Amino acid sequence: MKLTLLATTLAALTSITSAIPTGGHADRAFITFHGAADASFSMDFPTDGSTVQITDVLSISKISSTSHAVCHFKGIDGSFTQVVGEQTVDVGPPQTQVWGTCWRMQ
Repeated sequence: MKLTLLATTLAALTSITSAIPTGGHADRAFITFHGAADASFSMDFPTDGSTVQITDVLSISKISSTSHAVCHFKGIDGSFTQVVGEQTVDVGPPQTQVWGTCWRMQ
């Protein structure tokens, strides 16, 4: 009886803890880069502050995030764009983005 109760309790605890997120999307920022005429592309960025190169040459006019992160993006002509949390920010003047970095918000 005690062994059965212990096994049942351990199985229940295992199923509960396996449902708790341990990274995944919490450690990634989902970013969409918007250009002219509804052109766009999306990328995932780690939220550990590492710099990620952006290789798409689309000229970007807006950057949006659906993540709980602070992100910085550098444009080919020197623009610097900060996106905080779930928002869309204008890039001025529109230009190809060359790198980005994100941090998870506490």
